Amino acid sequence: YSRFRLIPKYYNAYGIKLFGNKIVEGTKVILPGYEASYGYLDCGYAALFIRDGILFAVMFLVGIAALLRKKVNEGNWALVIILILCLIYFMLEKPILDLGMNVFWIMLADVVYIKSQKRTSA
Repeated sequence: YSRFRLIPKYYNAYGIKLFGNKIVEGTKVILPGYEASYGYLDCGYAALFIRDGILFAVMFLVGIAALLRKKVNEGNWALVIILILCLIYFMLEKPILDLGMNVFWIMLADVVYIKSQKRTSA
């Protein structure tokens, strides 16, 4: 099965929930309503919504959009290109969400962290 043909199987078997689903993956998986077969939900975006849920998916995508916007405004084109390549790769692989596999997600702290201004004495 192709990666993209497995997405509707997982969607039909589990649906999309607010807080996600515990999904079964493997080489001989029996999904509800299907025969045993290869079953890895490799598409990162599908895994994001089906496995991790709507809440996390929306927070993640809003965070990435904010990070991209900030880096574009800063003119940091190298990081913008890297992030866009990561997001394209995310269509084919889901481990891109794992911090151990993709350290660029540490950059999300740049959106969340607010630098405190130091008071200077005159």
